[in-house]
Amino acid sequence: MRPDVVVRIPEEARDRLAAAAAGEGMSLRAYLVRLAATLPVPQEGAVRAESADVASGVKAATGFLVIRNHL
Repeated sequence: MRPDVVVRIPEEARDRLAAAAAGEGMSLRAYLVRLAATLPVPQEGAVRAESADVASGVKAATGFLVIRNHL
């Protein structure tokens, strides 16, 4: 496991994130870890857009809908 780091953000931002975490029954740390794991980064967005274009092309050419199961 990698060591924790300190990230400086405005107090208001920290309080808002802490309130959101508490609302879900999570610690701020756990909430931020989950957010980081689920938030797409620009490179992932480009891959997702390209994949959507391919799926759209397959549907247009064949009439079949491409469904991906992300397990």
